[in-house]
Amino acid sequence: MRLSLEHIENVLSLEEAPQEKQGGDVLVSAEWPRNGHISFKNADLRYRPTTELVLKNVSFDAPAGLKIGIVGRTGAGKSTISNTLSRIVELERGSIEIDGVDIAKVELSTLRKRITVIPQDPTLFTGSLRFNIDPLNNCSDERIEQLCKKAGLKQLMGRLGDDRPEE
Repeated sequence: MRLSLEHIENVLSLEEAPQEKQGGDVLVSAEWPRNGHISFKNADLRYRPTTELVLKNVSFDAPAGLKIGIVGRTGAGKSTISNTLSRIVELERGSIEIDGVDIAKVELSTLRKRITVIPQDPTLFTGSLRFNIDPLNNCSDERIEQLCKKAGLKQLMGRLGDDRPEE
């Protein structure tokens, strides 16, 4: 296959695409986040510099352990709020704190390893259910079974990726 000038220009244009901010200047403890208190403080966000704000001065506290739902019409920003928690999109102004730590100052890989956001349209990856639940293999089978029971998913336990019979 011969590369055309157009192909080369397309590849080179990727270098100019905005990149995610990787680094962070706050080192968090191995236990962070311990409680899970989330606080949005005057958060503004737009997807591109030339577009309108999608989030405008959003402020709220979600105390640790509280189950919350975000509701609103199409385009109200529900998914955007979720995406800001894992810094898929970055705030233009304001901050988001988890247990008192500004997530913009936490290394991106650390943040994404420590929190879980369940999207509206969940995706299962190729592999066992166990792999999808714990892709980094951080938890024992027993811990995953405990969590499945706690979440009311006891019926899935026989399908975690081995031949254990259901209880």
